[in-house]
Formats: sequence, C-alpha cells, structure tokens
Amino acid sequence: MAERSIIDHRVLKERLFPNGASGVTDENDTLRTALLWGPVSTETYLASLHPEDVSLFYDDMDVIGARAEFHGFHQALSEQGVELAIGRDILADVEQEPTVPSIDALADLLLAKAREIEEAHDKYSGKDHEAIIRALLDRDVKRYGEPTAIALNEQLALFASLPLGNIMFACDQMKFIGEKRVRSRFAFPIRKPEAQLFQQIYDQLGMNECIKVPDGETFEGGDLYIHNGVVYIGVGARTSMGAVKHIFTEARGELDKNGLSMAAVVDQKLTGKSRRESMDYMHLDTWSAPLDKRTVMVYPEEANGRMVALLSEDRDGAVRVSETGLSYTDFLRRRGSDVIEHDVEEEQRGFAFNNLCIDDKTVLVANGANHGLLETLERLGKNVVILDLAESTKGYGAAHCMTAQLLRT
Repeated sequence: MAERSIIDHRVLKERLFPNGASGVTDENDTLRTALLWGPVSTETYLASLHPEDVSLFYDDMDVIGARAEFHGFHQALSEQGVELAIGRDILADVEQEPTVPSIDALADLLLAKAREIEEAHDKYSGKDHEAIIRALLDRDVKRYGEPTAIALNEQLALFASLPLGNIMFACDQMKFIGEKRVRSRFAFPIRKPEAQLFQQIYDQLGMNECIKVPDGETFEGGDLYIHNGVVYIGVGARTSMGAVKHIFTEARGELDKNGLSMAAVVDQKLTGKSRRESMDYMHLDTWSAPLDKRTVMVYPEEANGRMVALLSEDRDGAVRVSETGLSYTDFLRRRGSDVIEHDVEEEQRGFAFNNLCIDDKTVLVANGANHGLLETLERLGKNVVILDLAESTKGYGAAHCMTAQLLRT
C-alpha cells in the first residue's frame, strides 16, 4: 500500500495558486509557492557511478542520505509557510505502464546497469550496489506502490540514455520572468531530457505555456534572477547570448508590464577556465546572491570578470545588445545596490552563494561551516536557517538550485 495518496491536481493547483497566478518579479519578494523534485532514487545513484565529466557531480554521493535530506528541506520550507509541489510525485501520477513484471526484476536490471557503468569507465566504487538499489526501491514502493515505483524508476534510470541524476536541481529546468515561464535547454547530455520531463509536471499544474529556447542555444534556470528592477541572465558555460536575446524578445510583454529591464552578465574569461572553474562558476547563482532588495553578495574574482550588457529593441524590432563597459560589481553599485564582496574561495566552493531567500529577512543556507557567510548574514540582521544538505550538494547545487520558485509576491 502506497504511503502517498494520488494527487488531485485540481485541488493542488487551487492550494498552490489560490488566485490563479504564478510568477516572480523580484528574487526577494516573499516566496509563496515552490516546486521541489522530491526524494532522489536509483536515477541519482546510477548517475553517481559515472565519471565526474558525465555525471556533473563533484564528489561521491550517499544517495540514501540525500533522500533523507530532501525530507528535512521539505520540512524547513513548509515551516517558513511555503506551499510546495513535489515534481517526482506529480510525474508518478502521469499514467505510464511498467514494462517489467516485478520490483525484483527491476532491481536485477538496475544492478546489471550499475555494473555495466563501472566496467565501461573502469571506475569501481566498491559499493554494495544490490543493497543500495533495493533500499531505494523499497522506499519508492512504500511511497508510490509497486507498479508506479517500477514505471517511474524505469523512466528515470533505465530508459534515458543516461540516468537523470541531476534532475534533483529543480531550479535549472525553468525560471519565471513575471508570469512568463522560460523553459530551459540544457547543454550536457545527462541533463537534456529534464526540460521535457518537467514540462509534463508543469502541464499537470496547468502551466502549459512557456518560452522555449530555440535549437542551437542553451539556457539553464540557475543563470537568471530578478533584482531591483533588472532581469539578470548569466552568459557563460551553461547559457548562450542567443538564448538571452530570444528570451528578451519573448518576454517583452512581461518586462514592460512590470517595469523590468534585462541585462546579460557575460563571462569574459570563459575560454581560459579549467573544467573545474567552469563548474564552480557555471551559473549566476553559484557566485552571486541577492540577500534583500538592496543588497547583493558577490564573489569578487568572478563578479569583476563579468561584464554587463543591456538588451533593448531597435525601431525595426531587432534586439540590440549594448555593452555598458561595467563589471557586474560596478553595474550593481551604479544602480544603487549595496554590494558585499565575499572573497573566501572555500566558502564559494561550499555553496555560500547558493542560498535561498524566503523574503527580505529569512535565508536558508546549505552549509553551516561557511562561517564568513553566517557572520555577514548576522551583521545584516537576517534570520538564518541552516539546512543539512551535505550529500545533496555533492551534485553541484544547494538550496537555491534545488528550488523551482513558482510564486513570489
């Protein structure tokens, strides 16, 4: 018997969006509604067995531990009054038939896949694959019932060309500009199917319309946030300038309606970066963080190497990209923002910038060892909630990356 009732999506939509509206016009308005992926399972375990340049994880993840961390994160957000949708649960309710007859048969297929991955890469973890896979499947059966648990794990861990382990970072598949949802288009093979899977989830929530990034361009949600009247989009390892120009054109109505402008924050040093550096600074939210409507914290080495260009429209409708000649730090200051330069490299790598603001006062942080960050937040008078996401962050993301923000007011 499943521990979770089948979702009545009409009731869910009424609870999540009581006035029928969704959207974001400022990163530090109060977070009312969000979507989390849900408790990770075999898709993340199999992904973790691949080399780092395939999995995009930076360290070996205890997936059972990460699953437990999800429940703690869910509780922390709920305690802050945030209404939550769980993407994995919603996807589980999209009708699909399992192709294998039992959970034991599925466990055998997943075990064979785990061994195949290790042999292909000559990378042996020494883990008891069978015990871990069965423990994860047992948890899914308790949550969904056996047929749904089989179908869901097949879809996420077996049917995709690569197991979809990064899907836990629910911010990356989309971002809102006003009431317009921008659907991501990923660059890396392991992430490419995620946008379509999340589209199924958003369809169930009645959020069918979206801005689609065209073929040949890339955009990931972690590269966009809205602060003090500006939609900032990072251009670098994960997001292309062509995508930014397309988003600007498609979002013009929302920009005008909400008095927003758009700026590209361009990585001038991308070609000279190592793979590790590209990962450390892959998104705007990995090295900068709006802490309230006036204050932005930046990692100065990266912020000073990013130049800002403003987007506008010519009389003939063509998109113009105008370089300001200002670094991101200088541009923020020119607009009257208080900029805090937090230059502790260990803390930047420890996800000090990937925190989640509930509003102007409350901040959820993923790493209590980032003492410099905590001192800064205390000095600013913030209410700090420290999360336990030690395992989840090994997938290269933290509280901000794990949260799809659906409504801020």
